Amino acid sequence: MGKIKPLPNRVIVEIVTRSDSRRDAAALAGIMLPDAPIEGAPNEGIVFAVGDGVDPEIKVGSRVFYKEETPKGFKIDDRPLLGLWDRQILGVAS
Repeated sequence: MGKIKPLPNRVIVEIVTRSDSRRDAAALAGIMLPDAPIEGAPNEGIVFAVGDGVDPEIKVGSRVFYKEETPKGFKIDDRPLLGLWDRQILGVAS
């Protein structure tokens, strides 16, 4: 399959999980990262597809932070994805 065109004002985000290598690099820098997500903290993802009407700053490949309101996701080509409304995206990493 591989391609998907979201409906207007929708964004498909690939779910990013904190990897062990990132945790090790943070520990070397003196930063302790929790194993479990902090309650209420935003999630992180990479934009996989963008529907019409979405803010132009949100582009395919952008790293975004979002507030997940629905726990259901899906997979395309074994990539964990989540469908979000554009208003669920809190910010774009620069």
